[in-house]
Order: sequence, then structure tokens, then C-alpha cells
Amino acid sequence: MLTVEQERDLFERVDVGIYAEHQLSEGLVAKDEVKDYRWLVSDGERAAIHLLKMFAPLVERLARSSRLSSAVMDHLDLTQVAYIALYHSIFLYDRHQNTRFASYAVTVVKREIAHAKHEFTGHTMLSKTQTFQLRKTIALKKQKGATDEEIADQLGVRNGKAVSRLLAADAFVESLNQPVASDDGHVRELGDLLEGDVNSVRQDVEEIHRILRELLDALPDDLGLMVNLYYGLDQAALPVSQIAELYGLTSRQVHEKLRQAMMMLKSPSRLHFVARAVHDVSDVTQFLEKYL
Repeated sequence: MLTVEQERDLFERVDVGIYAEHQLSEGLVAKDEVKDYRWLVSDGERAAIHLLKMFAPLVERLARSSRLSSAVMDHLDLTQVAYIALYHSIFLYDRHQNTRFASYAVTVVKREIAHAKHEFTGHTMLSKTQTFQLRKTIALKKQKGATDEEIADQLGVRNGKAVSRLLAADAFVESLNQPVASDDGHVRELGDLLEGDVNSVRQDVEEIHRILRELLDALPDDLGLMVNLYYGLDQAALPVSQIAELYGLTSRQVHEKLRQAMMMLKSPSRLHFVARAVHDVSDVTQFLEKYL
């Protein structure tokens, strides 16, 4: 694994290379500086290749884990999708955000693998809001006497059974567009009833996230990232079994490393700069127990 400084240096070189390539393509570089700019472009490409090599094991494990959980695609196809996603994530990653690249890459690669598997099987992934709107449309048509087959034909769905399954799904679909009854007796959308100082809440969340990021950055890189993945600070939390698969460890070894990380975080005497990282939080242990 790369250290924070090494990762930052590599992405700085990638960004400089992208900028230099843009300047060259737009013809904004003086003739006597063209050679230097071309070297910067090449250096950025070398940095990107180095990042690809460093995170190749992560891609392989994600592809293998996905293959084991679903047999719809060949392992080599999944690996190719994962590598392409990793390559794109290198150039899309914003190094100024308080998110380690490994966490960002895991999110991007897993999302692209999921999309590839759905496309391979002919399935369509819908957002929760889209699902809610579709269910509402189907319910209205059902009230007017339309059959499942007629609704499926209007929606372009091949199988009428899919319509009834979607309408009968008992899973609650969260959506800000969901109609709810307000105190005045009128039906409004859920989003209209949300109150509070949104900016204040966002600032509180950002401050908590900043403190947690600084605490994790104080740990050795593998421990900090493992805690991040387990608690889902930058993405959906991963179970111990998946983290073990990513690192090539056993579940017991992952539990041991997580326990070791929490001991280091909760003991400022063993990690003296933890107390400075939280600034205005006097009790590190209480803070960690509240938010982790």
C-alpha cells in the first residue's frame, strides 16, 4: 500500500500531466517549452501506470469476489471491467477531497462491475426515486382497470409478471417524492416536510468526517483504510468477509487488525498526535465510541 505522501505525489504528477496535455492540445505552449510540457505529460502517464500497478491486487480481489458471488460473467471479463474502472477512477479522483483513493476506487470498481453484470443479463438498474415513480404509475393504471400485460406493453416491458412483482414488492422505497399526510390534513411530499437548518447539519457532518479522517490518517495506511472500509466512512460499509477477501486475509486476522486499530486510536499515549488531530474534542475515546 502507498503512504499518504506517496499517493499525493503520484496524483499531483497525474494532474500536472493532464494540465500539460491540455495546454499542448490548445496550442498555448511556447515553442521553447514544448519539450518540457511533453515530458510532464509522459511523467503523468508514468504516475498513472504506477498507480494501476499498485492497486492491481485490489482489482483482482474485487473481480474474484464478484465472480464467486455471481456466476453471470466470466472472471476475465469482470477483471477487464474492473481494470477499466480503476483506470478511469485515477483521472476522475479529486485528491483535494478527504477521501483516500483506495476507498474511492473500491466504490467505482464495484459500481462498474455491478452495471456490467446487469447489462450482461439484460437487467436495468433503477434509482429509488425512479422505482417509486414507476410503482406509482403502475398503481394509477391498475386503478383504471388496466391489466398487467397492458401496462407492460405501454411501458415496453416484455413480461407482465414484472409489473405485478414490482407493484407487490414489500420493500419500502425511500423517496423525497413519497406522498405523506401532513398535520393540516393535506397530502404533501416527504421532502416538503423536512425541516431544520440544512447548512448547519451539513457543517456538523463535515466536521465529524474531517476529525475521523484525521484520526485514521494518523494510523498505518493498511489499518486506517481497513477501519474506513469496515465503518463505511467514504462508501457503503463492507462486511469483514469482503475486507478479508480484498486483503487476502482471514476474517480472524481482519478482526485482529480492527481491534489493533481501535486500541491505537483510543490510546493517545500510544499515538500521541491523535489528541492534536481532534482539536476541540477533549476525550478521544468518547468521540470514537459515539461515531465509530
